[in-house]
Amino acid sequence: MKMPRPRISIVGLMLVIAVASAMLGLWRQWVMWPSVLNTYRDLCRQRPSTEVGQQLTKLIREFPALANEPDVMIYAAIYGDLDLCRNLLKRGVPLNEVNAGDYTPFYYALQRKQTKFVIFMIEHGVDPTSPDSIGGVSAKRLSPLHHVARSGNLEMCRLLVDLGIDIDSETKDGDRPLRCALSSGDPEIVEFFLDHGATFREPMLPYNESIRYGYDTSFQGPTGGSDMKAVIEMLEERLPHLQLPP
Repeated sequence: MKMPRPRISIVGLMLVIAVASAMLGLWRQWVMWPSVLNTYRDLCRQRPSTEVGQQLTKLIREFPALANEPDVMIYAAIYGDLDLCRNLLKRGVPLNEVNAGDYTPFYYALQRKQTKFVIFMIEHGVDPTSPDSIGGVSAKRLSPLHHVARSGNLEMCRLLVDLGIDIDSETKDGDRPLRCALSSGDPEIVEFFLDHGATFREPMLPYNESIRYGYDTSFQGPTGGSDMKAVIEMLEERLPHLQLPP
C-alpha cells in the first residue's frame, strides 16, 4: 500500500517562509544587533583607511538599519562610496547633514579629495559657493573654494574652478581665495590662482602678517609645509605693484 504524499499548499509554504523570516528578523534585532552596533562604532572611531571603509560598507549593507546612525553619510563621503551614498539617499538620509562638530559630508569629501563624490553632491543640490555647504567654523566666513585654498588642497581648487566657481568670489569680510591661498604658504597654490587671473581686493597686499612670518624660516602654515619666502618672491615678480612689507 502506497503512503500518500504530503501536500503543502502555496499558502502554507508562504506562511512557513513568513514565520521563518520573522524569527530571523527577531534574532538579528535582539541577538546580533548590539554586537553589530558596537562593531560599527568601533570602526567609526578608527583612522580612515581602505580596509575600514570596506568593512563599514559591508556592515551597512548587511544591516540597513545602521543608516539611522549618526554620520553614516559622512563616512560615505570620506571613502568616496557613491553606491553607499545612493542607498542612504533612498532610505531618506540627508545628503549634507552636519555632524557633532558641525561639519558636513561635502567638507570631508573635499578634504579627502573625493572628486567623483564632490561632483555627485553638487549635481544633487549641494551649493559649492555657500559656506553652509561645508559647515564648521568656516560657515561663518569661508566658501568651499576659500577653504581648500587655505588648506593647500590644489586638486580641489582645480576642480571647483573648473566647475565654474568665481576665482575672485568674496566672503562677507571681503576676502578672496587668493588671500587664503597665501596663508597656505604653498607656492603652487598661489601660482595656480595667479595663473587663473585671481586678484586681491585692494592694491595693498591684505595679508601682511603672513608675509612677515614668511621671513621666519621656522614658520609653518596651515599645510604644515609652508614656503612663504618662495611665495613672496613670486608675488614680487608677478605683482610688482604690491606694497610688500620690508
